[in-house]
Amino acid sequence: MKVDDICADIPDCTNNSTICDNATSTCEETPGSYRCNCREGYTKSPGATPHAPCVNINECAASSPVCSAGSQCTDSEGSFTCSCLPGHVRISSTVCSINATRCEHINCTTEGSVCRENGNNAVTCECPSNKAKKQNKCLPRYKFVQRLVQTFLPDYNNLNSPASLQLINDFRAKMLQILRSLNTSDIVVTGLQSGSVIVLYDLILNESPTGQPVSQEQALITISQAVASNQFNTSLFDGGPATSTSHLVSDNMCPKKNITQIDLQALQNHQYSSQMTCQPSLVAISIDYCNLTNAGLIPEHLVLAGPGQDPATVDPACKARLLSLPDGRITVTFLLFNILSCGYQSSMSENKLTLKYDVRNVRPNGGVVQRYYDACISFNCTFNRTVEVDSQNAINPKIAKVKVAGVSTAGKFDVSMNLFRDENCTMMFQGNPPTVFVEDYIFFKAALTNADAGIILQAPNCWATPTSNYDDTVRYNLIQEGCASPLDPGKIKVVKNYETYYISGGVASFVWTNMTVQKIYIHCEVVVCVNSANNCTGPTCPSRKKRFVATPNDPQRKLYSVGPIKIASACDEIEPGMCSQKCIVVNGKPRCACMEGFQLAEDLKTCVADVQYRVVRVRKRTDNNFATINVVLFFILTILLCYVLIKVRERKN
Repeated sequence: MKVDDICADIPDCTNNSTICDNATSTCEETPGSYRCNCREGYTKSPGATPHAPCVNINECAASSPVCSAGSQCTDSEGSFTCSCLPGHVRISSTVCSINATRCEHINCTTEGSVCRENGNNAVTCECPSNKAKKQNKCLPRYKFVQRLVQTFLPDYNNLNSPASLQLINDFRAKMLQILRSLNTSDIVVTGLQSGSVIVLYDLILNESPTGQPVSQEQALITISQAVASNQFNTSLFDGGPATSTSHLVSDNMCPKKNITQIDLQALQNHQYSSQMTCQPSLVAISIDYCNLTNAGLIPEHLVLAGPGQDPATVDPACKARLLSLPDGRITVTFLLFNILSCGYQSSMSENKLTLKYDVRNVRPNGGVVQRYYDACISFNCTFNRTVEVDSQNAINPKIAKVKVAGVSTAGKFDVSMNLFRDENCTMMFQGNPPTVFVEDYIFFKAALTNADAGIILQAPNCWATPTSNYDDTVRYNLIQEGCASPLDPGKIKVVKNYETYYISGGVASFVWTNMTVQKIYIHCEVVVCVNSANNCTGPTCPSRKKRFVATPNDPQRKLYSVGPIKIASACDEIEPGMCSQKCIVVNGKPRCACMEGFQLAEDLKTCVADVQYRVVRVRKRTDNNFATINVVLFFILTILLCYVLIKVRERKN
């Protein structure tokens, strides 16, 4: 086209909007011409000109299948569809999977992720709850809570406000600097709360160059030591204390067990996993969460406490924290940055200083008395007197010895009252005072010194007190109106009452609520009845329709008391040197135990490496085999000798 004798390009696409098939292509101007570009799903025939129309691509006929197995490809103009075959479910536009086992046919591309079936035909690949997705990998993620010294501002209620973003950026920059040795990937702040400023954040770690993942305990120690050395103007609020880490524990995390009492064997065997770190500036104790729950213990109720301490009132620093391991397991961890705390006990030799720490369970609240399983796990750190850690003797376990004894007292009617270990009252307690553990039965017996068939002993009421004062306001009824107290069925026994010359009963031992010193005194009102006209009949239990012969103010009713009985805590009784590695004490029954990789030898005290243990057992079996062979050979030689002697005699004859 000429314009003022000058040739100008003709806008073909503008002048003719249908010059190309708009359904299959788009028009593009070129110098002196135009080109029809194919839309997605269309192509030009081989050798076609730029102006040629576009034709449909049959994706279903392509050499590489565009639809997954379990689906049917259907071609359409400029596109295609993948229809799931019967018994399959759609995962994406091109992927169908067998409906019954969808995840079995899914290959999650994110390293470390797992396939989850969420119902409604939805299947997703997700990182576990303790991991975060970063760069197509699931990296360890640990939750922390930290308190800053800043004043909380209203703007902090919105994480996206300029003030919040500035605070978060400053916090992240400092924490990344502190945690650079842990190969930190990112710090994600998930919330800001009042109380100064409390920062909730996730610490995401890259894989360790050594291949050994960093645990949450290692991260917490690094943060805490930085805080203690004033590297950061903050204070550690917590690193996941047991009371605030319910997100770590799921219902199906640990195997389900029907637990009615603490399983001592579960604590003693090799599946019981614990670790200990001993440094002059740090003592760390970690116990596997599921090992404790499988043994019947509640990890959230465990604390570090010494003799005479009430575990319910210990310093927060002495309480358990639930921390994550990279593999998803949970540990119950105690971290002491002041190693001379939490009721430690010490002993010294010429070259060594040993610090003992007792992991105890907190008693439940409520009621006058309680029965709980008194658990104690004792750990020792042994240091050189130069204050250097002696790693060879870092753990020096203990063992408890149980001492039981009895006390008796006598009254005016020549009645004696004693304590026994058995229902038949044949095994009297020994020692002063007698010592028992929670749930051990204490039997008491009041008897006339001289038995007479015509005299009946009656005990209308018996009760227990924490002091020698029979009129103490704190009391626990054992016998009421001649029968076992209905307040605690199954724990109180009335063996003999209103029948013969003695009365006897028993009670499962317990602890007094909110008392540090645990002692039990037993008091009984006793009446001597002369059964001259069958007038000593007692009540009918448990209905108690019949009443006593003696009236409430009967002057013949006399008071007898026995005690004290000491309720021992297992840790209080532990003595050194009895176990080579670790001692587990539950309900006063101590047992030696070994760390992972060791076996308990036949003396039930010494821990030897698995290989060494097998060598010893093989050697013993070999020695036993040699002894057996020697006996057999001796027997054979004896027979041969007798045979030879007989033949010699026959020849002589």
